[in-house]
Amino acid sequence: MTAAEQKIEAKTERPIVLLTSRLTTGGATLNAQMLAQQFRQRGITAELWCLYRFAELEEQDIPVRVMFDSIPRTPIDLLRMAKRFAAEVARRRPVAMFGFHPLANTLGSIVARGRFPFIGTQRNPAESQSRILGMADRMLGSTNLYSANIAVSNAVWESYSRHGSRYLDRLRVIHNGLPPLPVTDEDKRTCREALGLPVSDYLVGNVGRLHPQKSPDFLLDVATLVPEATFVLAGDGPEDARLRNEIARRGLNVILPGRVEGVNITRTLRALDLFLFPSRFEGFGRALIEALSQGLPVIAHDLPVTREVMGDGGDFLPLDALAWASRIRHHMTHPFGADRRMMAVDRANSFSLEAMVDGYLGVLLRK
Repeated sequence: MTAAEQKIEAKTERPIVLLTSRLTTGGATLNAQMLAQQFRQRGITAELWCLYRFAELEEQDIPVRVMFDSIPRTPIDLLRMAKRFAAEVARRRPVAMFGFHPLANTLGSIVARGRFPFIGTQRNPAESQSRILGMADRMLGSTNLYSANIAVSNAVWESYSRHGSRYLDRLRVIHNGLPPLPVTDEDKRTCREALGLPVSDYLVGNVGRLHPQKSPDFLLDVATLVPEATFVLAGDGPEDARLRNEIARRGLNVILPGRVEGVNITRTLRALDLFLFPSRFEGFGRALIEALSQGLPVIAHDLPVTREVMGDGGDFLPLDALAWASRIRHHMTHPFGADRRMMAVDRANSFSLEAMVDGYLGVLLRK
């Protein structure tokens, strides 16, 4: 443990709180969970707090506190959630708090009131925030209620560039780190058999939420144009039932395995021949570096953040189904060689989890 980490640990058993708006399987919650785990591995007390429950995570090896057991749908629900959160803050007296969603940033900074460091994080472009929460974040992030503010990519930082100097003085970039995926030495065929996927098909797809942001309907349009490939869209989300009906109606060669966890995430990536990333917007793209870490070729929506994360490690296209279909067919006849796979792995490893954790602790220790 470094001297800086000992300085944090010395503040008794009061926790560093990683606060998310919702308990869910989305990237922000998973990154908060990962940071809490990493802090605890360094001997620092840390807990994951969620303002409300949206979905369940895998069994946790860290304390998880949920303030409200369902989505707050009325002003009374929101008030009850906020009161429980304020009471928990008073009871646990955090040594510091990091926010991981717009609502968490807003409510967390107000309840902290400067009594302990509150560090906001910006995990998506500014334009993706709701109007009300976006205005609240811009106002609060320009005051001392935010001790600091973290953007997870240069592309995200740029999206806040019109927020004014007082906001930008607090905003710094710390890239997300490569999540520690469960390790398996199973080959592609074994992974496919374990998951019940076609053993001999050319498999393309992704791992992520079935949500409009991730453009699943676009991938169905691409699947229509490439019937010789089998599309695997692993994950769950609000679009699940509708997508299943649409796949059946159109007779598409698309498999929806549902939510995958643990080693099955690694297996799914290793089972694929090509990873597709058509998100309409992203702050970083956790799934991108997970795919690269397994040496997968990637076709991604051409966005500033996908170029920032992938460098020269993939293909960048607009959301044009014909262009994606053509590129998929190119990969079917021109597979990645060992050198390209190693380049992809090296690119993923350049986003060090250790550097991410050091960055977050460094921001806190400067407060």
